[in-house]
Amino acid sequence: MVTGSTANLFEVDTIGLREVIGGLDSWRHAIELVANVFDEYRGYNPDRKKPVFCEVSLTKNGRKPAVLTVEDDGAGFDEVTDVWTFFRSTEKRDSATVSGRFNAGEKQLLAMAIEAEILTNNHTVVFKNGERKHTKHRTPVIAGTKITASFRWNFTEFETAVEQLKSVIPPVGLRFVVNGELIESPKLTATTRVTLPTVLLKDVDGVAALRQTRRATNVQVLETEGTPTLYELGVPVCALDHEFPYSLNVEQKIPVPMTRDVVSKSYIERLIGLVLESTAMDGISLLTDDHADATFIKASLGYITDKDALEKVTEDVFPNAVQWSSDTQANAMAALEGVTVLTRGKFGRETIDRLKQNNILPSAIEQYGNRVDKMRVGEDKDMVQKVSAKCPSCKHEFVIEVDA
Repeated sequence: MVTGSTANLFEVDTIGLREVIGGLDSWRHAIELVANVFDEYRGYNPDRKKPVFCEVSLTKNGRKPAVLTVEDDGAGFDEVTDVWTFFRSTEKRDSATVSGRFNAGEKQLLAMAIEAEILTNNHTVVFKNGERKHTKHRTPVIAGTKITASFRWNFTEFETAVEQLKSVIPPVGLRFVVNGELIESPKLTATTRVTLPTVLLKDVDGVAALRQTRRATNVQVLETEGTPTLYELGVPVCALDHEFPYSLNVEQKIPVPMTRDVVSKSYIERLIGLVLESTAMDGISLLTDDHADATFIKASLGYITDKDALEKVTEDVFPNAVQWSSDTQANAMAALEGVTVLTRGKFGRETIDRLKQNNILPSAIEQYGNRVDKMRVGEDKDMVQKVSAKCPSCKHEFVIEVDA
């Protein structure tokens, strides 16, 4: 019988890893390198040198592979073995204000690359033909880190990667350049502070693990010409897909899987609702009546608990409106006077209760109940002209008496 032991419990098969991650958008691998530089700049260890710049070059010549280079002048890798070691413990997990946590991004990029070279301090690491070659030099070969990798990308993948790299929001003070173009932040509409779920390394009963918690953070509300996007610390995560008109940059870790490309629907609804509440409390109007039928309205309003904020948002989105009532004649009377009767189910139960408790956005019967009652018993002598009107919800037609 032959027995033995090795230093690690597991090994990673590169081909198998490619099969698992190969379906991800190609550009995400490139942006992982940029996110690492951003984390270094924001700082998670005061003893580490912060970079001043991050320069990205991404080129493609005809049918030749695309070539990506990301260079910075930061501290570089403290331990060169981090270059090829998955999931090693990292101080980034202790900080909510940097995006790193998995310690896997650059390894995934290396697995997808045809070949790659990493220069960091006095080390050179080359990945080629399924092999890794590490050279330690006597003196530094670079101040910081420079990663160059080539990929079998078609022109669509290449152009998308360039576009996405230019969409990244760099932290203030870091010089970020893509193919010679200095990238600046998009126009800022507002910065507000809300409390959101995040993840941090916490020890519970002797088990240290990434766990969900809640923490106050800044959120940037950004004007956008294209698809509104959710950003984590300047790095695009996914489209908001809720007809919300702004991009949102959350300045702390977002609870995402290792693919970093999706977040729960409830997180987005909470985020939008809390941003609407906080900006309204600051007197800022983000919405108009053009957004009255947007898909984010119902769920997101459920997170607005402040009375004044709820009143402001509803006034902005639903001016001259009443809620639907089971009294169809009241609905018809409101519609006849040019008041918008909101459809049944427009709000969730909690929102309806808050609106009622605070006398905000009354229902049609609350607004017109007295007049309807007088009309029914014939007490309102001034209402002598009879006109027909339809309930906007059920379309039933009524004959209603109104002022002559």
